[in-house]
Amino acid sequence: MGLIGFFLTLLQGSTFQLVPMFTMGQLRNPGSIRNGLVCSQAGLICLCPGIAWGFSPLLMAGLLFMALAIVYSGHAFAATLQSRKRKRLEPGIKSFAWGMMALAAATLLGTYAIHSGSDLASDPKIARLYITVGVALALSLSILGMLCKILPFLIWMKAYGGKIGKQKVPLATELSSRRLEMSWLMLHTSGIMVCLSAVLWESILLAVVGTLLFATGSVCFFSNATRIVLHLIYPRKP
Repeated sequence: MGLIGFFLTLLQGSTFQLVPMFTMGQLRNPGSIRNGLVCSQAGLICLCPGIAWGFSPLLMAGLLFMALAIVYSGHAFAATLQSRKRKRLEPGIKSFAWGMMALAAATLLGTYAIHSGSDLASDPKIARLYITVGVALALSLSILGMLCKILPFLIWMKAYGGKIGKQKVPLATELSSRRLEMSWLMLHTSGIMVCLSAVLWESILLAVVGTLLFATGSVCFFSNATRIVLHLIYPRKP
């Protein structure tokens, strides 16, 4: 729960700075954003000693605060997305949105583990499920999704920023491949979901299939990233 809480705070900060910029939307419901940040910090403050000392009242208070943080942040995130001018969500934003939903699912799983008295250290299945949903799915989709948007912008600024007004330059969105981004998103998500099924059913075959899907998706992601970075070496000529 501490790991999820830490990254929830990190994603809360980046969400309401980057998502409006990349979707041409407006920041909505600042009160919900503030309440979400306050609740996530209060949840971490309660959960850390609660887990360390096994003190149930602190654990329950921490879980309540974390649940409220997700509700408030999700409400503000949905309102911000609804205000966007770009109605079609690009793969990077889709990935981020899916990651936020997976983060909520991971929080619910952690809540169940604490409420049921399960010990992640002594219950391998719960621990594997939590790590798969919370880290492999939620955090990877959120972070890599934002990277799909940030990397082209940064490379474009470095490779073409000084040439604006002097020659024709490509748009930042033209540096990446939508096909590779969507292929990565679908393969990456499918692979992790298959691995999640492998954990539930303890199937080696599903684990192998999920790993292959995940690896293929990773190839798509790094191929796209390489394509973007190559603009620093071989900038597009007018």
